[in-house]
Amino acid sequence: MTLVDLALTRRPASMDVGAGWIRPLATGPASTLLQPTIDRTLSRFVATGDASVLHDIVGVGEGLTPAGDDVIVGVLAALDLLSACSASARQQRGECIAALIGQAEGRTTRLATQLIESACEGEYAEPLRDLLHGMAASPLDAASLVAAARSVAALGHDSGVSLLRGLIAGIDSVRGARA
Repeated sequence: MTLVDLALTRRPASMDVGAGWIRPLATGPASTLLQPTIDRTLSRFVATGDASVLHDIVGVGEGLTPAGDDVIVGVLAALDLLSACSASARQQRGECIAALIGQAEGRTTRLATQLIESACEGEYAEPLRDLLHGMAASPLDAASLVAAARSVAALGHDSGVSLLRGLIAGIDSVRGARA
């Protein structure tokens, strides 16, 4: 068996990663009655950069990895990706991790808890990690990025779309803090 390093080993040199090309892949029908709660929480996070609001969506949604938890993993991935080029991303990531400590346990599934804990430690599922590495490449290869984003979007029933929504929100929050 081959062991794969799930840690993010490449980060962009600048904030020019963009997320516009991911947005079409991160849309779709609301998979849960609680989607409005997730959307409101993400809007507050993007507007304020206050990562502590994300604890409101721990365990929100159905399935082995509820949509709220997948969104959180996506946000953590974005903040990790941008941490090398943004003090705001480093600060938000630290605040997010602090807000999540102990929150997942008992509020969500064991699998979702493990995925959030892994993201706090900077480790991500292979498709997401591959997308992040592609976003850190210079020059960006648009065709490869779209293929990688499609691989993420295809995860689970709606886990991949939720991961992408979180990734976009994380990028948007850092860009807003920079402005």
